Amino acid sequence: MKQLILQAIENTESGCISYADFMELALYHPSAGYYMKGQTKIGKSGDFYTSSSVSDVFAEIIGTKLVQLIQKGLVPPIILEIGGGNGTFAKQVLHTWKELSPDTFIKGKYILIEASPFHKELIQEQLQEFDNVELFNQIKDAKECFPTFKGIIFSNEFFDALPVHVIKKQNGAFHEIMIGRVGAELVEMVTPLCNDQILSFVEKYGVELKEGQRYEIPLVMDFLFLELSSWVEEGLVITIDYGYSDHEWGLPFHSQGSLRGYYKHQMIEDPLKNVGEMDLTTHIHFDKLIKAGEWAGFTDQRLVRQDEFLIESGILHYLQDHVNNDPFSEVSKKNRAIRSLIMQGGISSSFRVLLQTKGIKIEDFLT
Repeated sequence: MKQLILQAIENTESGCISYADFMELALYHPSAGYYMKGQTKIGKSGDFYTSSSVSDVFAEIIGTKLVQLIQKGLVPPIILEIGGGNGTFAKQVLHTWKELSPDTFIKGKYILIEASPFHKELIQEQLQEFDNVELFNQIKDAKECFPTFKGIIFSNEFFDALPVHVIKKQNGAFHEIMIGRVGAELVEMVTPLCNDQILSFVEKYGVELKEGQRYEIPLVMDFLFLELSSWVEEGLVITIDYGYSDHEWGLPFHSQGSLRGYYKHQMIEDPLKNVGEMDLTTHIHFDKLIKAGEWAGFTDQRLVRQDEFLIESGILHYLQDHVNNDPFSEVSKKNRAIRSLIMQGGISSSFRVLLQTKGIKIEDFLT
């Protein structure tokens, strides 16, 4: 992967590529990209955990909320998951749906968007018992089969994995951090900001930086909502991810941005290390995600911490009393997983749940 990136740099007139191009190659190159290769990425034997990999109860609770919406007729029985991963979340939601509302389940459809061939194989293996599942590489592929969309769109840790540009304020002006090479090593290069799309993003969202501050620009986020705006007629968009508000981005301890790597459950501050062998991720811009949705016709309904959302949704009811002292029993493991999802400083403390709607009113669900 490193050699491919070095070659890509060599082929440019400027002798450098953007961080977005670097991430696109490192994560999504068809054969050598981190997400595209056939290796385990999620869970104990991978590089990171997700909430759905901690316990099935996470997907069960989310699934229960979605089924309630469908049962009440507030949204059509169609769920689209962007970034299907290994299919664990989808499998539990489908089981929950089938158990709670068999009538709507038979009429329903679960659509997954997943580009990784390795993950697609895992999804097909996980979901082979279900006949109402459709799997696509990209949203545009789903649009060809479903000209208009009415239903629920869900994503968990999707936006944080999208390529971003990196800018910096230096000597009172915006610059872009590019990736160049010195011999066989990848290095950062600071260049004047001349990318029109980045300049438009900066103006559109009113980006202001302090001297020396680095900042990630998620252009793909904008493109995604533009794609959804012309396709989604009505429905609910649920986004679960980690990120900051505009105010939080301005705090001193975020002055160097959030682009990091995760390798064997260790955070790697230098994203140029372990190229193609580790996850690359950034914290998302929630205020800008909300605005992007509004400009695309979606209404911001609520932004809440994940642990608060899970407690409001009844996760405490899933705790079970037991007298078994075996810490490895299924009940003990489930109780520990539930506590890890809601305890202060646990995984959910860093995550937010954003709810956006278009053409529907679901206030009861949101509270």
